[in-house]
Amino acid sequence: MVKKEKLCVLYASKIHLSIILLEHILKNQKYEVITFLQNDLQKEINSITNLTNKYDKIKNIKIDNKIEKNSENIMFIIGGDDDYIKQSNKKIEDILRKNESIHSAQIIVCSSYSNDKLIKEISKKHYSILQTKN
Repeated sequence: MVKKEKLCVLYASKIHLSIILLEHILKNQKYEVITFLQNDLQKEINSITNLTNKYDKIKNIKIDNKIEKNSENIMFIIGGDDDYIKQSNKKIEDILRKNESIHSAQIIVCSSYSNDKLIKEISKKHYSILQTKN
C-alpha cells in the first residue's frame, strides 16, 4: 500500500511557485520529482538558480513525468487549469496502482491564489498547505 501525502501550494506568481517548490525539493531529496505542469517553470527555475548556489544540490535531479523503474519515493507536482489537474490526478492514481515499487508519494497541487474553485475543492479533500520556512 502506497503512503500518500496530499499537499497544496498557493502561489502569487511563477517565480513565487518556483521558490516554494525548490525549497521543498531541497528538503525532500529522497523523492524522485515527477511533474505534470501545464505551464513550464524552467525559465523561472533557471532565473532563481542563476542568482544563488543554494539549490546546486538539486540542479541535476531529473524533473519530468517518467518514473525510474525502482523508485520508492515519488513527489508528483501538478499545476494547470482545473481540467488539467483532474486529468493529471487520474494519471497519478494509475501510476500508483500499477507500480508496486512505490512506497511513498507526495502529491503537490499548485494553485494560484485567485483560483477560488480549486482552493475550495482542495480544502474538502484534506490537502495540507505546503509552506516554506527560512
